Amino acid sequence: MLRKRILALVGMPGCGKALASEVARFMGLPVLAFGDVIRDEVLRRGLRATMSNVGDMMFRIRKEEGEAVVANRLIPKIEAARSTVVVVEGPRNWEEIEELKRRYDIWIVAIHSSPST
Repeated sequence: MLRKRILALVGMPGCGKALASEVARFMGLPVLAFGDVIRDEVLRRGLRATMSNVGDMMFRIRKEEGEAVVANRLIPKIEAARSTVVVVEGPRNWEEIEELKRRYDIWIVAIHSSPST
């Protein structure tokens, strides 16, 4: 059986990760966003999805469940994807990358744009 490949898009907010994800979707690749896991947890806990609540939750669930929690929550979705290549948008730390590397071949694509752009 082929080992799935993960294309991890990383970069600062506003650098173009979402645009790269759109291109991947256009090419027929499944895209999973780390931020969606956080937003889902905010809603699951009955909070409004404000920037403040999402930001707080990002730190809270990592404190409660470990630094790789978001990657761990994405693994069932990666497994369910029919494609052998899955794009993940926005890993935030090295522990998340390492968790994915334990199971999959991973390519990291760092996207950069100048803050003024």
